[in-house]
Amino acid sequence: MILLLVLLILVLFLIVLLFTVASRINLSYDSTKSDMHLTLKWLHPLLKSVIVKNGSSLLLFVYLFNKRILARPIKPKKYSDRNRRVLTNLKPTDIHVNTQYGFRDPFITGLACSAVSAVSKFLNVESLYQKPDFLANKDYVNLDATAKLNLGYSLVKLI
Repeated sequence: MILLLVLLILVLFLIVLLFTVASRINLSYDSTKSDMHLTLKWLHPLLKSVIVKNGSSLLLFVYLFNKRILARPIKPKKYSDRNRRVLTNLKPTDIHVNTQYGFRDPFITGLACSAVSAVSKFLNVESLYQKPDFLANKDYVNLDATAKLNLGYSLVKLI
C-alpha cells in the first residue's frame, strides 16, 4: 500500500513538472551533408528524444536516463487539417535561430534573406543571426535553432 502511495505521489509530481518545466528543442540542418537532427530534452537526462534523417527516412530515438528505450522509423503521413492544427497549437518560446546559407544566384540569396527576416517577425524569434553568402559557388543551407516548449500545455491543446 505504501509503495502504491509513493508511486502515485511520484506520478503527480511528474505531471506538475510537465506543466512547469519547459522542454528544450534543438534543430540542426546541414544541406551539404543532408543531415538533420531534431532533439527534445525534458529534465535532461530524464527524457530525451531525437529525430534523425537517415537517407530519405526519419528515425525516432527515445532515451530515458540516457538509455535508449525506443528506436523506430517514422512513417510520413499526408498533410491534413489536423496536422496544421497540431502545428498551430504548439507555442514555442525563447526561440533563437542561427542560419548560414548561400545560393549560386545572388538574387535568390537576397530573397531568402528577406524571407527569413519576415518569417522571424511572425514567430516572435528572440534572436536571429543570418549569414547570407552572396558569392557562393554552390547552394547550401545550414540552420541551428533552439526553443523552449511547455509540454503539458502543448499536450492539453492537442487533446
